[in-house]
Amino acid sequence: MFTELAKKLSALLITTEDHEREAYLASSVDLVDLEHRINVAETHADPVRWYAGSTPHDGRM
Repeated sequence: MFTELAKKLSALLITTEDHEREAYLASSVDLVDLEHRINVAETHADPVRWYAGSTPHDGRM
């Protein structure tokens, strides 16, 4: 029973991270910004919230 719940929760979290990454990339203002964001998304190893409030960020603290 716990295994089923863990699988469903994991699928939900993966979907949320994918959605946040896509929203981050879609909010780019031009191709240079998009390329930068793609680079950040591909090279950042830690899970990141792509938005802090309404201001997009690149994952650096």
